[in-house]
Amino acid sequence: MAVEVVEKKHEIDYKIAGVRAGEQKNFPIPGLSIIVPVLGHAGLDAAVYIGGNPDLLTLKVGLNACVVVHDKNVCASSIPGVNKILPWWILKGEYSFGHVCRGNSTVAVM
Repeated sequence: MAVEVVEKKHEIDYKIAGVRAGEQKNFPIPGLSIIVPVLGHAGLDAAVYIGGNPDLLTLKVGLNACVVVHDKNVCASSIPGVNKILPWWILKGEYSFGHVCRGNSTVAVM
């Protein structure tokens, strides 16, 4: 599945791909980070969660705040208490695509 983050005023157009069912990933959004001297950088990440299967697909897309300190990435959603607020899910729902495959099977006889 792919998700695209677009913000025209600041010319941000970023495509996110490679999230599989059963996982949640954070993707840094280019142009939405700041350098923190000595430590690393902090920024806004796109958070994507996909669960289930085509019959009942759970999809969540939102925003998370993450920092990179030296080589370690820490997101606000991993901090107790803050994880009740972030990620902030902008889009969340359950969708069914199982009907697309049903009734359209073709049998080939050779």
